[in-house]
Amino acid sequence: MYNRNQALASYMVGAFANANGSLTSSNAPQLTDTFINNMNEGYKRFGCRFLYNRRAVVQNTLNGLIQNNSNPLWQQRLQSKLAYIDYLLNAYRCEEGE
Repeated sequence: MYNRNQALASYMVGAFANANGSLTSSNAPQLTDTFINNMNEGYKRFGCRFLYNRRAVVQNTLNGLIQNNSNPLWQQRLQSKLAYIDYLLNAYRCEEGE
């Protein structure tokens, strides 16, 4: 299983799942429906590897912004994307290397 601590998993469920457990962008204010749909469709087509690859791309972009101390609003959006991808990795019980 993808190793993330319980507090993070709990936060993500609260942040992204509404009372009936469905995931929508209204539950994650900085995420667009397009992003959410792309992540879910990418998983359906390519599995866990897709999510790990997307996570790496987003993390690298965020690292560059942090290193340059630039665009704090975009940094927040990327952090939301990372949290959502982590949520999906946990929800789909992905393990690194799949």
